[in-house]
Amino acid sequence: MIIKSMSRKEPSFTELYDYITREGDFDPNFTYTQNFILRDRENILNEFENNSKLLPKRANGNYLYHEIISITRAKGISEKKQKAILQDIVCQYSKGRAKDCLVFGGLHDEKDDNLHFHLIISANKQGDSKRFRLKKSEFDKIKKQVEIYTLERYPELEQKKLISKDKTSLAKTSNKEQELKRRTKKPSQKDIFKSKLTGIFDKSLDKQDFFDNLQRAQIEIYTRGKTIGFVDLENNRKHRLKTLGLESEFKAINNTISAQHKEPEKVQPEKQTKAKPKKETPKKKTATNKSTANDTTKVKPKTSKKGKLNVTAKEWVKGDFSERETRIKKEKIKDIRKKRKKIIPEGEMTVEELRKEKFKQWIEGDFSDLEARERMKKWQEKHDKEQVEIDATKTREEQTTFENVTETAKEWVMGDFTNRENRTKKEQQAKDKKKWQSEQQIEREEKRNKIKQTLDNGKPESKEKATDKDEQQKRRDAINKMRSRVNKSKEKDKGKGKSK
Repeated sequence: MIIKSMSRKEPSFTELYDYITREGDFDPNFTYTQNFILRDRENILNEFENNSKLLPKRANGNYLYHEIISITRAKGISEKKQKAILQDIVCQYSKGRAKDCLVFGGLHDEKDDNLHFHLIISANKQGDSKRFRLKKSEFDKIKKQVEIYTLERYPELEQKKLISKDKTSLAKTSNKEQELKRRTKKPSQKDIFKSKLTGIFDKSLDKQDFFDNLQRAQIEIYTRGKTIGFVDLENNRKHRLKTLGLESEFKAINNTISAQHKEPEKVQPEKQTKAKPKKETPKKKTATNKSTANDTTKVKPKTSKKGKLNVTAKEWVKGDFSERETRIKKEKIKDIRKKRKKIIPEGEMTVEELRKEKFKQWIEGDFSDLEARERMKKWQEKHDKEQVEIDATKTREEQTTFENVTETAKEWVMGDFTNRENRTKKEQQAKDKKKWQSEQQIEREEKRNKIKQTLDNGKPESKEKATDKDEQQKRRDAINKMRSRVNKSKEKDKGKGKSK
């Protein structure tokens, strides 16, 4: 079943009426009229023209719609019955599509494989000066409802499900393109371009190969906002990926290329995890044993001979000084943190601290604290913005196909890897959070165990706790004495008032 709608910018009612009712094609036994009093040719055309005169004149304004409803011929039913069913379908369609508009239709049976109804629908409702327009979504909904109605009500017609079928990865074709294919019986420029692209998708093994194949075929990839498309350099014509219906193919090649890039990335963290425990173990010892500073100096040189040899080999042979640079950076950061003052925000400062700072600024000309505070504020704002971006980024699994495709296009065309970097940061934050939570849990368990040991051993409370309890008891006694005195004085005042 096919439903086609074509708008006309001129009030050519007589021309279309004569086309519908021409001899040889038209069956006069099966016509359809809606909102007409008289049903002869002159009255129908007069009503159409008078109704169209109510519309205000404007550029590219629609005056009528020429619509076609077509069904394939069924083998098990007579032609007359099929025509009657099609007339009922047209009635259902026109009531849903344009209930208050003027509608005239006629059936054509000249084709061997299908029966179809031609409809004239007025652009405005009967007696109304405003143009009646349906949204694209509303029109699609009506078409789907009519198709479902025919499939459920008339299964003997043996119609295929076309309009209400899922169209996730189908290419879009315009009416002009369809008519051109029908007339010339040749593939359009769009179809030729699509076949080129599919060949490139199948041939390409990696990212470089993909771009080389595009260059040979004189094709360029482009992005505009969230849409991805390709430009045919032979005729400078742009084609969107969605209209070509190649989203699934593009996603497939994207997955293969991303899988190739992920393989070397998986090896690197394994090497780091093996080397990290050697460096982290002394840190834990220094955190627990805070008694002496010499312990830290003893722990630092404990590095294996193989590790030292690997580092020197990297520096001498490969010229890779990355580890040395990171070490120097860490030492610089530590020195800066030691020298840095503890800057208190203005809201938490006391009156004396504010006076001292103002004195420094006005008399000595020392604005270091104020500058540092502004620096911290800027850093905090920047950090908050980055955190918002990190939280907003989705994983590849959470993303829709469209978002996935746009991200890969950004990476390939623009070289923008921000989402990938944010994703790695998010994963690292989650790991750090888990680590911190586990450390906190261990500390709590240790405290609980200590308390249990003291209770099991039956040790007496410390002198400090005992003194605190004694002081609290003394305060309570003093408060109670004061209350009793106040109550007695109140009672005396009441007795004096009564005697008076």
